[in-house]
Amino acid sequence: FQLKNATSILNTVPLINATPIQKKFSDKLEDADIDKIKQYDIDVFLRFGFRILKGDILSAAKYGVWSYHHGDNKINRGMPAGTWEFLEKWPTTGSILQILSEELDGGDLLYQSQSATNTSYLNENRNSYYWKSASFVPRMLKKLHDNRDTFMEQYVRPLNAHPEFYSSRLYKSPGNRVILKKIFTKGIDALKTKLSSLFYLNQWQLMYSF
Repeated sequence: FQLKNATSILNTVPLINATPIQKKFSDKLEDADIDKIKQYDIDVFLRFGFRILKGDILSAAKYGVWSYHHGDNKINRGMPAGTWEFLEKWPTTGSILQILSEELDGGDLLYQSQSATNTSYLNENRNSYYWKSASFVPRMLKKLHDNRDTFMEQYVRPLNAHPEFYSSRLYKSPGNRVILKKIFTKGIDALKTKLSSLFYLNQWQLMYSF
């Protein structure tokens, strides 16, 4: 999770400095900045910042603004990534790549995946599925490059054929009370696991037949 400076690998790319108009929960670019951006005739934008992005920038590229959501947007919208899955001991941690809309984590789906949740260590849980989801963008860009004329019909519309309605709460960073309660629960679980390992061996057998 160490921050890296990407300037050296982007030094040949034109740079436009644009300061967004900031509302309480959303960001919107000025019309003049969007006009400059549209001159480059971009296929895809990747979002690596902003809050809820709104306005004409969402349609400024031919195939929209692509964005990661490190969570399953059917059951978990909000933040922080990979945290509530760990705290609540959910069996899986979801991750998706989507085309942004003005609805929080509610854009068209491009790619989705599930990883087994590491319920013992938060950073290990996040690290595992961050590395896994890193392949989503190059994978989908390759499909777009090879199937430009049929990309939307072949890959995007089938994934979004049925409307998804989100009815769970909007997840936010847990407060101190929640964290202390979960730390106590995790401590009890760790003690149970340690005691169990003294008397039982966790053993698996894989059986197969052709």
